[in-house]
Formats: sequence, C-alpha cells, structure tokens
Amino acid sequence: FFWSELCDWYIEVSKPRLNSQEDKATPQWVLLTALDAFLRMMHPVMPHITEELYQHLPLTGKSAFLMSASWPSVPESFNEPEAEQKIERTFEITRAFRALRAEIDLSPIKTVPVAYVEGDLEGNESVFASQGWIVELRQGRPTDGQFVSTTAEGVDIHLPISGLIDPEKELGRLQKEQEKIQADLLKIEARLANPQFTERAKPEVVEKEQATLVTLQAQLTKIEERRKLFA
Repeated sequence: FFWSELCDWYIEVSKPRLNSQEDKATPQWVLLTALDAFLRMMHPVMPHITEELYQHLPLTGKSAFLMSASWPSVPESFNEPEAEQKIERTFEITRAFRALRAEIDLSPIKTVPVAYVEGDLEGNESVFASQGWIVELRQGRPTDGQFVSTTAEGVDIHLPISGLIDPEKELGRLQKEQEKIQADLLKIEARLANPQFTERAKPEVVEKEQATLVTLQAQLTKIEERRKLFA
C-alpha cells in the first residue's frame, strides 16, 4: 500500500492540487492521515526511523512519542469499494496508455500535446491526463494524421504521433527488435520441434516454451503493424 498506492499513485495524482491554495487541504489531510497510520503500524519493526519521522508530522493532538500512540483504527466511512473500483479503473487505463507510449519509445518525461479518448473516464479526466503526461485530452478519434491506439476498461485511447517521434529512427528501432524476436522464435520453434526435448523435458517446461512462443508471435505481429504505420 505505502509503496504502490500511496507513493506511486496518490502522491503523483495529488501534486496539482497540492500546488493550489484552494485545493491543497484535502490531499494534505489524506497524506497526513496515511503517513500517521503507516508510521504507527511500522513502529514495532522499525522503531527508530518511524519515531524520528513521527516527530516531524504536523499533527494536532499527537502523542509525545510514537511508541505511546494508539493503534490506528479505520472508520467504516473509509470503506468505499465503488470509489476504489472507479479510481483503480482509471489507473488501469493510465497504465495502458503508458504502455502505448513505451511501445513507440516515448520518454515518460515527455508531455504529449493531445490525446483522444472514446469512452467514459467517469470524471477522472484530470487524473488520466496528469498521469499520462498529456497537455490536452479530447473526446473522439483523430480525423487526420498518423496515430497509435490502445484499449483498456472499455475505453479507446488514441495518440497522434506526428512531430513526437522520428519515423526513420523508429523504423530502425523496430527493425532491430523484429530481428531479435525472429531469432528467438527460430530457437524456440526448433526446440519444440525436437522430439527429444518435448518427450524428455518436464511438462511445465514445455508449456512455458509454448507460452513464450505465443507471446513472441504476438509481439512480432504488433511490430509489423507498427512498421506499416511508419512506412
């Protein structure tokens, strides 16, 4: 929870509001509440660093020492499975978009001027845009120019690529990646075609090789589609 949900996601999502005088109160309260609870729970196994950090938390009415603080309790009002499911869906859509960026070798620190969405983001457009490093988010589908697409949680995402990447450089990268995958495919196909391997190897080893073969074939198909896009 601390490493992934709080640090990877919540802190990053909160940054725009933390920089706003009007909106920062809520994320500050959430962060303090989470940090306070986390330090209390970690104190028995990490006493020194948690005690030191606790002294720096700007909490009202806190104990003189963390070791004397009560165990954190969770109010029933905190249990909101629908809200949790809703934000997790947004995170899944964001992960899919980040993967799409990575597929075309687009640096995470590079913002994209615009992305298009077909589907319902359930009011979390700002979360998706900030975590996908998107300047402007538009509804619909691009009407001109080249773009790449992905789908997650019933939402189609389209990223226009004109001006974002060098087509020749991308084609060269795809060529190298294609050659490597083809070489790996030949090795696995030869191994699976060898009766001595399939008959003597453990079933789980053979299944793993077969699964790898399917994965590599899918990757090869995707690369061929990408090459057509940039050709």
